[in-house]
Amino acid sequence: MAPHKEDYKFKEVMSYYRASPGEGRSALVQAAHQLASLLVAFAFSLVSGTLTGQSSS
Repeated sequence: MAPHKEDYKFKEVMSYYRASPGEGRSALVQAAHQLASLLVAFAFSLVSGTLTGQSSS
């Protein structure tokens, strides 16, 4: 999880990079977001692959 703005780790990161603080998501919530994104990408690939296959045959 990304450190909060008040955390000393955030200040250390900011000394090296320009980044905004994390949203405070738990690991489970982050995993759910990543799974949802993966499923959307998979759905797009299925639809576009099906359309390409139908148009080339």
